[in-house]
Amino acid sequence: MIYLILWVVLCILVGAYASSKNRSFIGFMLLALILSPLIVFIIVALIGAPDSQKANNLRKCPACAESIQKDASFCRFCGNKLEESPKAVEKSNTTYSSGSNNKSGLDI
Repeated sequence: MIYLILWVVLCILVGAYASSKNRSFIGFMLLALILSPLIVFIIVALIGAPDSQKANNLRKCPACAESIQKDASFCRFCGNKLEESPKAVEKSNTTYSSGSNNKSGLDI
């Protein structure tokens, strides 16, 4: 009986550890119940936290609060036209000049 209680407590701890790494608490706890708390703990430690690169490339639409690309000019969910993103403004302010800096050989 004590082993069963210890097993469940360890599964809950593995779920909490997975949750601290932005993974599913319930999913990893159930996986630990089925397999083994030690095996699932090693799996969680190896896979780590999910990539936040996708989140860094998103912003919220001011009209509907959905996540959209930073470079978007309108919201794909509500169709709201957005103000220019900082990258778009930077690209539009780029000036081209002809001269020695032009490596393509074309006169722009």
